[in-house]
Amino acid sequence: MIDQDSYNQLFIEYRKSQEKFDYYFLGIIIGLLSLSIQFFNPDLNTHSYYLMVITWVFLLISFINGIFRLLSTISLKGIDLGKTKLKQEEAAKDSKLDKTKLDSLMKGFEAKRQKLIIINDNTFKRQYQCFYLAIVFYAIYKVTNIYNYQKLTEFIIIIVMILIGSFLNRKLQNHFYKKSK
Repeated sequence: MIDQDSYNQLFIEYRKSQEKFDYYFLGIIIGLLSLSIQFFNPDLNTHSYYLMVITWVFLLISFINGIFRLLSTISLKGIDLGKTKLKQEEAAKDSKLDKTKLDSLMKGFEAKRQKLIIINDNTFKRQYQCFYLAIVFYAIYKVTNIYNYQKLTEFIIIIVMILIGSFLNRKLQNHFYKKSK
């Protein structure tokens, strides 16, 4: 069985690696957004500009969600640091805080921490969903410009792709949720 110190160290390392991945993924998102805007070259053969604009909007939303996720991760670090300082003060014999005040502060930290974890998870889901939708809309934009589809066909393709993606997303979430239990 793992002792508490080893578990805490493992969790800290996990959080560091997750934060590095978040920075990497944000770099990919902003890189894709800037390059797709920079090299967008409409000409007479190109149509369905709205799909490209939708792609840019979803990439921007994904980037903003990633920034909020990083901010909440940094806030979680601050809360954990505050809890550690309170525990150190509690361990000190000459603590200026009484026991009830210390307990109420610890409960407040824990409530804020739980709220930030929920926010962090929700922004994580929204970030990846928006990124997925941006990739789908970009692929549809490329396909519709190659085959010159009509507007109705484009809308049908968009709806079918979103439904298939949502179905696969639900299946994967259920699979990983069952696997984690």
